[in-house]
Amino acid sequence: RHRLQRRVGETIAQATSNEGCYVRSGAAAGLVLAAASCITGANKDLVQRFPDLTGLKDEIIVHKTHRNGYDYAVRQTGVKIVEIGDASGTSRADLEAIARHLTEHQLLPDILVNGAGVNSPTPFLEITDDEWDRIMNVNLRGVRLACQVFAAQLIAKQAPGSIINIASLSAITPLSRVFTYSASKAAVL
Repeated sequence: RHRLQRRVGETIAQATSNEGCYVRSGAAAGLVLAAASCITGANKDLVQRFPDLTGLKDEIIVHKTHRNGYDYAVRQTGVKIVEIGDASGTSRADLEAIARHLTEHQLLPDILVNGAGVNSPTPFLEITDDEWDRIMNVNLRGVRLACQVFAAQLIAKQAPGSIINIASLSAITPLSRVFTYSASKAAVL
């Protein structure tokens, strides 16, 4: 099974002109692997040092609205989670403040992972404009803003970097009880 998983990842990486890809089945595993990749870069042997990150990248910036029960998965690598935004979402000003902070410290983002996912069980015919807007602001607008701010920073510095936008299988096959979520994730695709 692991060999198949590895070959699928290699095939996808080659087809998308990326240096690597890992196909996974669970959110916690995916978050741990994403965090570990950000911390260690191409040196996978550094994983043996976790959770001692002395001299390594040790902070991950997370939108407040993206905090969830999977935080433990990321924290087990040893990173500190730095929260931005508020309960209504992350604004362009919040993102630009982080970008300025990075620039002031002569840092650039290596990898941006947009994985927002708020939801509502309200049936589509009953959803209010406020509830629709809340879901779209977090799941879609936040992704767009983060891509704009950090891509501009990477382009201005002519620096390499990766932006990973996480959608959902319900973007392809919408679920009737969470249609607004499905619509927002389809837009991310």
